[in-house]
Amino acid sequence: MMMSAALWETSASLVWTRPGEKTGNYPTAVKLLFKRKAAVLTGEKLPEHKRARVQFATLCADALTHSRSENSPKQTYGLSTRIATISEEWGSRPAESIKKADLVGWLDREYEARDWKAPTRNRWQATFSLIFRVGIDNEKLDRNPVASIRRKTENNDRVRYLSVEEEDGYSRPRSSSGSLSSCPTFACPSILG
Repeated sequence: MMMSAALWETSASLVWTRPGEKTGNYPTAVKLLFKRKAAVLTGEKLPEHKRARVQFATLCADALTHSRSENSPKQTYGLSTRIATISEEWGSRPAESIKKADLVGWLDREYEARDWKAPTRNRWQATFSLIFRVGIDNEKLDRNPVASIRRKTENNDRVRYLSVEEEDGYSRPRSSSGSLSSCPTFACPSILG
């Protein structure tokens, strides 16, 4: 029984993701079909699941909904202001088309233009990460391009000066004996010095 070329084309595309793959004659189509099926079974080439392209603005709305259910109103408000700014520039793009280099470039440009400190840049980066993470949790995306971006180092050092009342409270021995062994370790240097 002779089969038409259209059937060869269809049977090869049932397994492989390239629709309308032209194979030539019938024996070649059969060999290619078995090869594609074997590749799927061994896990070498899995069929790609076609998904509708999700707009970044949709992910932003999902992230705000998530924040309203998980966070306080104050945190949600802070997130919503950052998302509003992000949506102006990124909202119309398909989420899967956004690459790590695009995000790093935008964060660096804003870092310079707005004269951000490292913690501020990290908060904006965390906002992007939350948006993509919620998209992954909702099974709208497969990857988070922000996950591999390194955070800026934050300088959390702070010089703290004690008032006279605080210093007296810390430097006074706690026991009636007045021995240094009963003093807290951080208070002993102020007593000795």
